[in-house]
Amino acid sequence: EIPPQLRPFLRPYTIMCVGGDAGIVECLPDVKSVNELKRGVDGFTTLKNFFERAFGPPTPVGTQPPLFRPDGMPHSSAVSLEKARDNFLRSLVG
Repeated sequence: EIPPQLRPFLRPYTIMCVGGDAGIVECLPDVKSVNELKRGVDGFTTLKNFFERAFGPPTPVGTQPPLFRPDGMPHSSAVSLEKARDNFLRSLVG
């Protein structure tokens, strides 16, 4: 129901620590604020509603695929989550 050009997507961005209480965040071009979504999307009510219209309803708790396959190897989604977590932790160290 949400046009492809208005669907949200995620991409990694860089955070560089430059001190104990300071950092630099990468500037992201072509991003939309919630206010822009409210003005640009017909029938916008809430972010939850917007994401459900763009991607469908959330998966009920307990029906998500397991993190590990029967052979003990992690599923690709679990590997991606681990990689994202590791990248985030590395960005904190600098």
